[in-house]
Amino acid sequence: NTNNTNNTNNTNNNNARPTTPMPPPPAATRSHDHDHDHFRTHDAHVHDDDDYEDDDTHGAMGLHAQVAAFARSAGPDDIAMQRRDAIYKSMAAAIREMYPHSQVELFGSGATGLALKDADIDLVVLGVGPESAAAGGGVSRNDRDELVRILRRIAKTLQTKKIVWKAVVISTAKVPIVKMSAGAFAVDLCVGAANGLHAVQWIRAQVKGFSAMRPLVLVLKRLLNTHHLDDASTGGCGGYLLVSLVVSHLRQCGAPGAAPSPNLGALLLGFLRRFGHDFDYVRTAVAAARASGVLRAKDLVVHPGPFGRPVVLAEDPQEVGRNITGAAYRFKEVRSLFRAAAEAMASEGELTFLPEIATGPVSHSPGPGPPWQQQKLLQQRQQQQQQQQQQQQQQ
Repeated sequence: NTNNTNNTNNTNNNNARPTTPMPPPPAATRSHDHDHDHFRTHDAHVHDDDDYEDDDTHGAMGLHAQVAAFARSAGPDDIAMQRRDAIYKSMAAAIREMYPHSQVELFGSGATGLALKDADIDLVVLGVGPESAAAGGGVSRNDRDELVRILRRIAKTLQTKKIVWKAVVISTAKVPIVKMSAGAFAVDLCVGAANGLHAVQWIRAQVKGFSAMRPLVLVLKRLLNTHHLDDASTGGCGGYLLVSLVVSHLRQCGAPGAAPSPNLGALLLGFLRRFGHDFDYVRTAVAAARASGVLRAKDLVVHPGPFGRPVVLAEDPQEVGRNITGAAYRFKEVRSLFRAAAEAMASEGELTFLPEIATGPVSHSPGPGPPWQQQKLLQQRQQQQQQQQQQQQQQ
């Protein structure tokens, strides 16, 4: 899973480099719960990143225009926004009838401005049942059982009221969720995970600080979605991890990554080359909240799961030292996709999502293979979750 193409040498291009002085990258920000936290100084070495942001060979400026055009039309239009809002309001009203003191909040891409037209609607119910104490989420076994009961009751009520027509509770997720279908939209709902709202604040700050962030995230989301690699619950690269990767890349690019009028084509190619080929996944971890964008992998707390050590390590922007990639067991496929996309876009000079090599979606079963093998993986995952819960309780 490595890219056999070498990065081409840079050529100076006045269109790629604005003539005005470049502002420094935005200061590393954290959620308001951690405003007074200090980043550790043991950040990983950042190499010369000219190859990642300023190469206009292979039509990067033409690619820039295509990325910009895609970003302008990729989000929900006014009609879709009205429909999403109607679904949210009907669900919130039904849940408040069940739990009068509850709050139903929107989070995820719908709250950060990074949603595609067909993006899921992410909701969290607060004021009901246990809430995760740690910034990174996670619940104890007893809390998990209670959350699952609440989710099943909510799902049943929403189905009875015909607000949703399909609902599946994913009890094995780090924080249990219920996946539902409402009209043309998928809805993911969880209970007590306030950290999702904190993440919204951090992501909004990054969108405001990096002009290139929204276009890159939208293009990469479509690429991952085309290949069914965008769902964290099936081992893919979820939105929070993708945002962390993009912010890390832009920080590592230095001034061009933070430019007010960036070369989106060059930055996209640089991202795909970096995480499809060049990134040292063994010794380096993504650290989007740090000024360097990275840190040494050995400085991160990692709990190997049933699939072993995660391919990619990424520090939680809300919690120093905590890894967020334990569920990304298909990241080898993500890395291969990034590599293939880099090769295709560099050679063609065209924005492509490679639909010709896309495979079918992955179910929410623990993994590939016969039922007995899936059951074994499920048991391993549950044991891992119990061990992590015990460690959290001891701490």
